[in-house]
Amino acid sequence: MEFDASLRMALSQYIKPYYDFGCGVIGMHEDAVFMKGEVIYVMFNSVLFTKNDHHYLTTILPQLYFLHNNFLTLNHLLMPGIFEDEIFEIQFKHYSSIIQQIDQLCKINP
Repeated sequence: MEFDASLRMALSQYIKPYYDFGCGVIGMHEDAVFMKGEVIYVMFNSVLFTKNDHHYLTTILPQLYFLHNNFLTLNHLLMPGIFEDEIFEIQFKHYSSIIQQIDQLCKINP
């Protein structure tokens, strides 16, 4: 899958840990290494892009506490610097904002 320059720029902070540290899974009697294309594809399908990064909640909704806490635990267990950029935290705020908007629409149109 080819990405244009603007999309590559948007993904650059998300893909930085891959370039800095690599990406692989060790264990279960098999080691797996993820190729650059695979990592870019997963990030592209996981990251929520918005046109304006300032239109999100400042707090994380209770529905995302479990997922957010798991992310913080993983971040703590990994080597320092892997997911420390604020952009990863902003994703949870984007998700919270979308969940709140969907919840409000469901209440308006039951």
